[in-house]
Amino acid sequence: QFQGMENLFAFQLAGDFFKMITWVLGYVLLARAMTLTFIIVEIVSCSLFALLSTYFIQQFGTIGATYGYAGGFLIQFIIMLFVLRKILFRK
Repeated sequence: QFQGMENLFAFQLAGDFFKMITWVLGYVLLARAMTLTFIIVEIVSCSLFALLSTYFIQQFGTIGATYGYAGGFLIQFIIMLFVLRKILFRK
């Protein structure tokens, strides 16, 4: 009965993957007392999700919501890597 939804799962799972990684990185921000940075990144992420989903839904229909979800969390992951680059990639 889920055959109609089958094409939505790949991008939903990709979005969930990046979401879990960004949660872990978010805890690093909180542990380093970078609360304001964490809040700003979360607001940007939620805004990106709304904007990307709206755009992709208009372009591709229902599957666009999953594109926006995955794209928003991918961008949030990249932002987190940039913010934490000195911590994560120090020698």
